[in-house]
Amino acid sequence: MIRDKNINYKYQSLYLPAAAFDWKPGSADNQDAGDGNEDLVEVGTTGFVGWKFDGGDDQVFISMPTPTSIDWDNNVFYRVIWAAAVSNDLTATESFALSAAEVAFGAAPATSAPAAFATVSDTPSAINVPLATPWAKADSSTTDGIAGTSDVLRIFVDCTTDTANDPRLIGLELKYLPKLTPSPQTNDQADPTDA
Repeated sequence: MIRDKNINYKYQSLYLPAAAFDWKPGSADNQDAGDGNEDLVEVGTTGFVGWKFDGGDDQVFISMPTPTSIDWDNNVFYRVIWAAAVSNDLTATESFALSAAEVAFGAAPATSAPAAFATVSDTPSAINVPLATPWAKADSSTTDGIAGTSDVLRIFVDCTTDTANDPRLIGLELKYLPKLTPSPQTNDQADPTDA
């Protein structure tokens, strides 16, 4: 009999576009830090829409019912899809901290990012084109990751680089093993390195 733990699953991908993210609560006019400069804007003339981060510690988040199709007991990988907006960015390394919080239905979700479970950094090679940070790994069976046991999941993305160059957050990509049965799964896949 073939059991679920014997199946050689490949990574699945989940893409969360910038337009699906919300700004930090307590601010207005689609601004995440409340200082009037963090808006959803087009990335050059590409047709991509991205959050314009202005300075350090700018934050956006996405909220959803916790996906049950993700095997949270195995490593989950994250990378930020972003763009540099000005030529000065070509010498600047941008860093993004990723964190998450879960709550049950009937409880208020977190409004500020908890401690980061992954940080990714990238130095751009061109401006106004989609770029991808290296993959970051979170072992979701530890306090570093997401337990995947509550009803509502909120994932935060913070731009932690104090820069005036206004990087654009285009989206967030997750790679994960699918969780299709209640039995344990063994990850025998190599860590993702590209698209």
